[in-house]
Formats: sequence, C-alpha cells, structure tokens
Amino acid sequence: MRRITALVKPVSGACGLDCAYCFYRELDPHGSRMSAETVAALIRLIPEDTAVDFAFQGGEPLLAGVGYYRDFCEAVTSAKLRARYSLQTNGTGINEEYCELFKEYGFLIGLSLDGTKAAHDAVRIGKNGKGTYDAVISAAEMLGKYGVPFDVLTVITNKNENDAAKIYKDYKKRGFRFVQLIPCLPLHNGNHVLCPTKDGLARFFCEFFDLWYDDVRAGKASFDVREFSELSDALNGRPSGCRYHGACVPQLVIESDGGMYPCDFFVRPEYRLGSVYDTSLESSLESSGMAAFIADGPQGLESCRTCPYLSVCRGMCRRMRDLLRPGTCPWAKIIDHITTQ
Repeated sequence: MRRITALVKPVSGACGLDCAYCFYRELDPHGSRMSAETVAALIRLIPEDTAVDFAFQGGEPLLAGVGYYRDFCEAVTSAKLRARYSLQTNGTGINEEYCELFKEYGFLIGLSLDGTKAAHDAVRIGKNGKGTYDAVISAAEMLGKYGVPFDVLTVITNKNENDAAKIYKDYKKRGFRFVQLIPCLPLHNGNHVLCPTKDGLARFFCEFFDLWYDDVRAGKASFDVREFSELSDALNGRPSGCRYHGACVPQLVIESDGGMYPCDFFVRPEYRLGSVYDTSLESSLESSGMAAFIADGPQGLESCRTCPYLSVCRGMCRRMRDLLRPGTCPWAKIIDHITTQ
C-alpha cells in the first residue's frame, strides 16, 4: 500500500499573528474557510488503496475551528481511509477542546516557538502588537497535560542566531522531546530583513549540535533534532528529508478553495495542478503545472560544483538556496563540523 501526504490549508494564509518573516502573507493573507463540499471532494480524491497523512497548515489552521476538524476526521473515518493527522500551529488558539480532539484522533502537533522570550516576541507578534511567547508556553504545557505529542518548530533569524546555548538549555529544561531548527528564508519579494547571517546560521547549528551531541555521548540526550537526523540519513546515502534529494519532491498541497499545488513554498498560478473537484490524483501528477514545477526545479550554484559535500546535501532545497546567494555556504561549514566530531 502506498502512502501519500496531503498538506491541507483549511484557511489558506489567514492568521491571527503578524510575523514579519511569513511568506504566506505574500501569497494569500486572508483566506476563506474550507467548505464541507471541498473536504468531501478531497477525501474522494484519495484512492482506496492509499494510506494518507493529512498535515494541516496555514497561515493558522486553528482558525478553521474545532468543528471543522471533528467533521473532517469523522468524514475520513466514514470513508474508511487509513489516515494519520498532524497540524502546525502558532499555539495561540490551543484550548482544552482542541487538546481533547487531538488526543482522540492521534494528532501530532508542530508548535512554533522561536527560542528565548526576547527573540520570539521580537518576530512572532499578534495583531495587537504584543509578543506571543507566554501564550505558546501555555499551549505547550496544555498539550503536555493532555498527552498530545508535539514538535517544537524554531525559526532561526538574526534575532536568535546567537542564542543556541540559551535555547538548547531552555528546551532541555522544559522537557521538549522533538525539535526542528528552520532557517528563516527570504520572502519572495527578496526581503532578507530577518534572515540569519551565513556565519551566524553556521555558528548556531554547530553550537547547538555540540551541546546536543555531548548529551548523546553521555547517554542523557533529552530530545531529537530533525535536522541532525536528516543529515545523518543523507550521510548514509538514504536521504529522508525533501531538502537532500537534489530535486524537488512534489507534494500535494490543497488550498481552502480546493486548488492543488506541488509545494507549499510555490503556491503560484503557473504551478497549479488542478482542483479537488475536477482532477484525479494521478492526473495532477501529469499536469502542466507539475511539468512546469519540475522544469523550474533546483539549479545548482556555481560554488556547489567544487564543494566536497555536494554528494551529501545535493544542493539543498531550491528555496533555501536563496539564503545562500552569494558567497560561502553555511551548510558546508555545518556538515564539515558535524562529520569531524
């Protein structure tokens, strides 16, 4: 039985926060709630012999309301699909009703927390102009209370690139189990205002790795770091993360209106695969939008050609390369540091 991931955006780019680094604001900052008819069409799209991971994202997917998710999960159950659920959230909308639903249906939650209170509140700001750190910490505590598993998603910006030790020690103290470290990428309009410096990004990852690896060797590692796991897989010749494949790996992204796209970074008209109302899963893979997406895929940087680690990173994600131009690559420094430990 094959397995696919359907990245569902119940309210597209709509969100209750005003984060300066959010690229969704450029694409669809308002969004509308996905209708029951669109949900039904999406579920019909999934072939019977396919297991599916429904990953809800935004914007802020919790704006769809608890009822949306309960109806969605009940419809999936009625259709007898083999399904797993995950959801990425800024955490400010989490309450006990949501936690009960997450626990009932086995959701994995991705919770955005950008390190220290000062760094987080500098960029993850509500419409009222105030930071959201305290609300996210409360959400983490509530998820823990209900036994809902969650990953902590930390965006590395120039506000926290020097805080690796502070962040590591705080996350360890709080008992977090899974952490993702996500470099802040330039907006599609070229705005780099919050991107980390190349040296700062390399330094952050190397320092975080050293602290983490010291604990691993001492037999007291407290959490898994996705980026280190994916790099280990790549070093062993079995890339598990999208970024290490050397070519774009098409996803199935469904916007609130039912429109389908191959990648969440590239929800653009020229890459539209069709709609859940009129396009089968197979025909979406053969669409002109998919052909254009693949044709416009990763183009190697000149400096990659002579890099000793090209066979490991394979040039990274095409969106991530926008962070690397021009000059030296922080990933070469990170890989070199990790492989020599």
